[in-house]
Amino acid sequence: MRGTPGATVPANTFFLSVNSDAGNFGFTNQATNLGGVTVGSNGTITLINTSQGLCPNRVFPAGTTLISFFNGLRLGTGSETYLLVQSTAPIGTGVDLDTDDDGVFNANLSITVLDGFALLVNPEEEYVYGAAAGVVNISNNLTLDQPDAVTRFPGNNTPFSVNAFYYGELAPSPDETTQYAAPFSPNFPAGGMLTPGAPNVP
Repeated sequence: MRGTPGATVPANTFFLSVNSDAGNFGFTNQATNLGGVTVGSNGTITLINTSQGLCPNRVFPAGTTLISFFNGLRLGTGSETYLLVQSTAPIGTGVDLDTDDDGVFNANLSITVLDGFALLVNPEEEYVYGAAAGVVNISNNLTLDQPDAVTRFPGNNTPFSVNAFYYGELAPSPDETTQYAAPFSPNFPAGGMLTPGAPNVP
């Protein structure tokens, strides 16, 4: 994630990955409280799930703030909505934020969605959480699985914009690859690649 270098993330700010698949509507696959974290000198915060071990050849720039966590739940295995939110209630991983499965977060959590996007395998049968705030599904081609990775265009700070992101599959090797592979999003730019812990390109 990115922000103003050296800034402190406001209290009660969370990164959420919310399950959008039937049977698990509204469950958090990942919930990380970023409140009080200082944004790195290069304007980034990098979250690292250590449950599968560290990528052996990945080197993160010194300018990013690294936050390591252990979570057996994996991201990107189905339809998910990825959000930056604020909430006065504590939010944890594996918690049902939509107990009545209506596609809207429980009112008692007082969740305010700041930005995010959804990746849905079947947009006709699954929810975009935060849609009332403007969150959109950026991958709605039913012939494709969920993309492997998503990158936000540098300089595009427009929240909830489908045009703010590009995506694709990842090259099959090496493990630490930063190279995208087809199929790409329709707006995939020349020079598009992953830059973990560094400002996005191109």
